[in-house]
Amino acid sequence: MTKTIDFGSATKIGLVLTVPFLVMELVFNGANRVSVITPEYLLGIIFLFAILWALPTGFVVMLRPFVTGGGYGDSPISILIRLVVLIALGALWVAFIADQWPCFTGVPNCD
Repeated sequence: MTKTIDFGSATKIGLVLTVPFLVMELVFNGANRVSVITPEYLLGIIFLFAILWALPTGFVVMLRPFVTGGGYGDSPISILIRLVVLIALGALWVAFIADQWPCFTGVPNCD
């Protein structure tokens, strides 16, 4: 039997990778922001965590043909494009986390 990763699994993996950062944001910055919760702040948080969720979800979806041993796009050019996209998604997620790390840990005036 071939092991597959469907979109449901990809979304769950993305959620598992994102929830710790959401918890850190709420624990370290929630107490500081209780009195100044504005619509802009809420939209910013929603956008931030939507991106943090979408990047690993896309990574897992793009990884699927390598895990299942084939599927769509078996040509070498397709594999090369998929690898480039995987590397870009992974690097973007790591860079995004590194950029937002001070904000997750509660550093005042992080931007």
